[in-house]
Amino acid sequence: MLEIDKVWLACAIDTDGYITIKKENKTAKGKKRLYYLVEMGFGNNNKAIVEKFANLIGKKVYEVNHHYITRTNNRNVMLNLLTEIYPYLIVKIEYADIIMAFILHKIKHKGNYRTGKNPRRKDEVYYASLMKVLHQ
Repeated sequence: MLEIDKVWLACAIDTDGYITIKKENKTAKGKKRLYYLVEMGFGNNNKAIVEKFANLIGKKVYEVNHHYITRTNNRNVMLNLLTEIYPYLIVKIEYADIIMAFILHKIKHKGNYRTGKNPRRKDEVYYASLMKVLHQ
């Protein structure tokens, strides 16, 4: 990625973009499970700007009520992008620290985002503390 694109992407995330950890309950095979997902996205009324963001992260643009959005929840894509744009982030640099720590934790422990019916207390506390900081 060109340096100018890294700066542009960081500016887009700092303004109309987001990086977050989402907590979701899903039912699979009759069992409810708790999942933690990372997500990065961008939305704007200007389709061209969203298309540029989408091209830089390798995703499609979606239109919702004349508002254009794009997003990814691929942790490897997010880790690579955040690593590249990290020096240029200003507003959301602390979020980037937390999201990258979360992703690296999952890679280190070869885990997915599922915590299961009875999650390990240590992991639940870890994720809860990250989410608390993110959603202050």
